[in-house]
Amino acid sequence: MLIRLRWMIVFFQAAAVFFAWFILAADIPLLACCVLIGLSAIVNLCARWRQQKSAFLESGVAAGFLAYDILQLAAMLYLTGGTSNPLIFLLLAPVLIAATSLRRAHAIVLATLVFIASSIMVEHHLPLPTRSVAGAAPGLPYVIVMWLSLNICLVGMAGYSFLVTSQARNLSAALTATELVLAREQHLSALDGMAAAAAHELGTPLSTIAVIARELAREWPPDTALGADIELLGSQAKRCRDILAKLSSLSSDGGGPMAVVRLTDLIEELAEPHRNFGIAIHVQRHSLVDEGGSPPEIQRLPGVLYGIGNLLENAVDFAKSEVKVTLAWDEDAIIVKIVDDGPGFSDVVAERLGEPYNTSRQNKAAKRDVPIEGGGLGLGIFIGKTLLERSGASLAFENVKAPGSGAEVSIVWSREKIGFRDPRMVASG
Repeated sequence: MLIRLRWMIVFFQAAAVFFAWFILAADIPLLACCVLIGLSAIVNLCARWRQQKSAFLESGVAAGFLAYDILQLAAMLYLTGGTSNPLIFLLLAPVLIAATSLRRAHAIVLATLVFIASSIMVEHHLPLPTRSVAGAAPGLPYVIVMWLSLNICLVGMAGYSFLVTSQARNLSAALTATELVLAREQHLSALDGMAAAAAHELGTPLSTIAVIARELAREWPPDTALGADIELLGSQAKRCRDILAKLSSLSSDGGGPMAVVRLTDLIEELAEPHRNFGIAIHVQRHSLVDEGGSPPEIQRLPGVLYGIGNLLENAVDFAKSEVKVTLAWDEDAIIVKIVDDGPGFSDVVAERLGEPYNTSRQNKAAKRDVPIEGGGLGLGIFIGKTLLERSGASLAFENVKAPGSGAEVSIVWSREKIGFRDPRMVASG
């Protein structure tokens, strides 16, 4: 959004110079003004290139661009009358942007810069071009420019405030959706521990029931009236104990088969719900250290489960025929790569990857005959990226290189950040 606004400023400056030179026939240093406007266009292209590497500009970087805008605009005003130029109001725009979007310290620095620049231009500036249009009343062009300046500032500042408020609401709603998803996954994960606790508490009364059933079975043979019921009671008590024995294993020594699982098994589990929609999902694995090495084990963190599952679902939605999931690991890192054979990320989506409400989805749920969660609002990648980054992962998004087509998502963890375990080390310990 900041880059779009900076392009608007470049356009307004070019329009103002055009209006002053060709319409008002004002005697302004045209070449110097054009050089400054061209320099702003070059800086804006650099800002756009930097944004392609990261969805958001850091506060310090954005403040640097805004500081350049202030200095460039101050130079333009110096060439065209200084504080007597009605476009002096445009100096407020960068400060407004900083006050609503950046840190307080950066906003104060930019406001101070505007104060210093405007104070210098009170005494030091080139004369204001005041040549009137032939036949016009004296001072009329100045009044027209003043009116245009006021309304340009009014529309620009009001429009920017609306955009900032709207984006803040969207981001807040997206973060709320992420928190709700994570809370749901954490609730489901907590049920494992509750089930294990219930199994432990119910173990004693069930053992008592089994003992009483065996004593009663001695007095009432199976061929008697109560014998069949007593035998049924004993068998059902045994069945309950077997079920509780399985539940109690969910959190043995703090991490049972439901808490820690091999990475390959986890990916297969997450891929299974998406295999029945006409898209083949191939899971490949290889160790970067030694051939045939056992895949690492990973904790079943709710954020990791939902994050990878969301990216898998997104890949299946856009794939034409297949999705490839490649797992690779070495002594330092774990890599999960998800590649589909769909159209890939469009230029518009690629520019804002990782931001909420960023989508080119056009009823991709048709192949599933089910509605997509969230209504295709562009929250899938945002939620998945946010949850995975919380677990310590770094993500990279890119398109498959020609002649192929499709999107490629790489997820990389450092082993110590997420609790990966090497089965060989566990076995030897």
